[in-house]
Amino acid sequence: MISAIEAKSEHPLGKAIAVYGKDLLGISGPETTMEGFESTTGAGVKAIVTCAGHKYIVLVGKMGFITQSKDAYIPNSLSNYQKQETELGRTVVFVSILPKTNSALPLPIVGISLSDAPKPS
Repeated sequence: MISAIEAKSEHPLGKAIAVYGKDLLGISGPETTMEGFESTTGAGVKAIVTCAGHKYIVLVGKMGFITQSKDAYIPNSLSNYQKQETELGRTVVFVSILPKTNSALPLPIVGISLSDAPKPS
């Protein structure tokens, strides 16, 4: 689901997540469909994703983007993870997957740490 939503993103980090997910799962990944894709420049993306016959609201982005949803939160363990990774020069992208049928009960949130090689000068 994460790589499916990020495949629609225009952000380089989103594209990297989409490519990695596709490489990891290959053609054996679950069939997904998406509706209502929304992108907020510099913050994150949101869509309703159907996977295995179930609909989910998927949010991917910065901490502030995730926490602006009334149903999402970032646990302390992931806040600490972001601090640790940021000190190492990495970017953390958070993911919140909420069941569409009961969005008041968020599923666990994931933090993905990304880094890239500096461009040669």
